Amino acid sequence: KDPLGLDNETYILTVSSNGKLVLKLYTKRTSEAVQRITNLQNYLAGKGMPVPRIEQIPNQALVVQEYITGQHVSIFNDAMIEEIATLMRDIHSIKIPKSLVVENNEFEYDRYFRMCKTWDLTSKLKDIYENVDLSYRNKIPQVFIHGDIIPANLLFTNNHISGLLDWDHAGLGLRLYEIARAQIFFAYNKSTN
Repeated sequence: KDPLGLDNETYILTVSSNGKLVLKLYTKRTSEAVQRITNLQNYLAGKGMPVPRIEQIPNQALVVQEYITGQHVSIFNDAMIEEIATLMRDIHSIKIPKSLVVENNEFEYDRYFRMCKTWDLTSKLKDIYENVDLSYRNKIPQVFIHGDIIPANLLFTNNHISGLLDWDHAGLGLRLYEIARAQIFFAYNKSTN
């Protein structure tokens, strides 16, 4: 079981000698929430974003998704970092219809602190977080964010992003949140070439 409580299972299906699809089963989402994710991804794909088109199985928390070729990468060169930054800029500038987004899409710190309660530093980190004044966030305009730009959700072909996966956490949020997460995930995995 995943300690962070991921809410989906993903399977790759071979449908012919050269065709693949991705089957994604949501274990902790309603069919209505999955429909919002489906509509959002298809909207973004229609806008030219490197996002797989998907179809929801009617009234189910199950989708069939286009298979996008590319490689997951763990070490990033300057060209790849620039691609990620450009993609983030493009995402943040998209005007999304209100029906496709979750407003105030905040990270659920309390849930993660509960799941990690046996870790040595969890109580100290929770104390620090609870004592930080975050009221300034209400004064900062929110933009559309992916919410989970990490190496596992990016596919590359020849140093170019071929796919950005997992739009389950997308919504309105702080641009700074997305930039800070990217800094954490990508700055320490940069090649020295």
